[in-house]
Amino acid sequence: MACTTFQWTAPTAVSCALYTEIHLLADGAFSAPSGVIDNENLQYEYIDLEVILGALSPAAGAFVDIWTLQSIDNGTSYADCGKSLQTSTLLTTAPLDTTASTAQRIVLSNVPIAPLKQKLVLRNKAGVTIPNASALRYRLHTEQGI
Repeated sequence: MACTTFQWTAPTAVSCALYTEIHLLADGAFSAPSGVIDNENLQYEYIDLEVILGALSPAAGAFVDIWTLQSIDNGTSYADCGKSLQTSTLLTTAPLDTTASTAQRIVLSNVPIAPLKQKLVLRNKAGVTIPNASALRYRLHTEQGI
C-alpha cells in the first residue's frame, strides 16, 4: 500500500478585499461587501486573512470578525449581509490588543473556505471607530498529495 504525502501548494498573490469599505467603520457596524472571490472555479481549501488597522484604542474584549457572503447560484445572488444572528456565514474572529493608540496587523491563517463565489464583510466590535489606513487582505491556498 502506497502512502500519500500532503504539502501546501503555492498560495495566490495577496489581494485587498476591503479598504475604503472599512475606513471610519463605526463600532458594531458591518462593512460593505468586498468584490467577488471566485472560489467556485478555483476551489482552494483555505484562505489566509490579514487585518490591518490604523492606530486606535480598542475597548476591553475588542474584536473584529470576518463574514462570508456565499452564492450557490454562480454569483446571481448572495447570502444576506449584516445579520449577526445568521452565524453560518461567520468565517473567523480576530481579538484585538487594547494597547492605546497603536496600529495592529493580525494574520489569520488556514481558515477553511467553501468552493463557492463569495464576498467578504468585516464587522467592527472594537468599541471605537476603525480609522483610515486600515485594510483586509487575503490569499488562497490548498494542499496536494504527492
